[in-house]
Amino acid sequence: MARFGLRDPNLFLSSTALRARVGIAVSGGDLDFCAYDVRNTLHLLGCSTQSGIVSNEQVSISIQNTLGSDDSEAIFVKVFGATASDTGQYTWTILGSSS
Repeated sequence: MARFGLRDPNLFLSSTALRARVGIAVSGGDLDFCAYDVRNTLHLLGCSTQSGIVSNEQVSISIQNTLGSDDSEAIFVKVFGATASDTGQYTWTILGSSS
């Protein structure tokens, strides 16, 4: 599992949802991943949906943001192979207000 933070950059100025796009670039193997919201007891936020061997998988994440509260969130990402023999190399890309 990997972990990253999704920050609330405008704590008292905006109630716009916190958004990020998580991508994984795969070189070899058929890897997929799912993202989980830690605050809500590992609530599933989304899973990559590409089938078969592809070089790029993505998940878009959106978390409700309440005006006047810090809705920053820790996100866990679990990577898994379609079969036990899928153990390719991969690189993460995270776009959004992340840390």
